[in-house]
Amino acid sequence: MPLVAVSACLLGKRVRYDGSHRQHALLLQEIQPYCQLLPLCPEHEMGLGTPRETISLQLVDHQVQLVGNHSKCDYTAKMARYCQVKLGELQRTQVAGFLLKARSPSCAVGSYPHPNHADGLFTAALRLSFPDLPIWEEDQLQSPADCQKFLTQIGAFAP
Repeated sequence: MPLVAVSACLLGKRVRYDGSHRQHALLLQEIQPYCQLLPLCPEHEMGLGTPRETISLQLVDHQVQLVGNHSKCDYTAKMARYCQVKLGELQRTQVAGFLLKARSPSCAVGSYPHPNHADGLFTAALRLSFPDLPIWEEDQLQSPADCQKFLTQIGAFAP
């Protein structure tokens, strides 16, 4: 079975900033039976915990930074360290693709609203480390046909 790394909140894990989840029924019905799913949550795993302050991407001195919305704490370096470790772990697996949370400052795949419909910081790092693998967000899974398209794409990278 192909290994797919998935935002943990989409699998029903309560790792979001407010302790909730965003379980994605179609993912569980149409993708899970055919794949081994590897949950991940960059914000939780890098030590921000659950629940936590909301964070956002902000443009500071022409550079994108990951900043706490209330505290104004800069988490950019902490995310970079997490990415380095997590991407190393993922490279030692036979991961065939990624399904990530839309509009997340960590996991968005071109849907983060500012700046300019950007990728989340973790996704940007994924693109550099896994340039050929499918990287989708849950908004792209609107129908069983969409799920089949994703399964076909990851099939090309499965061992």
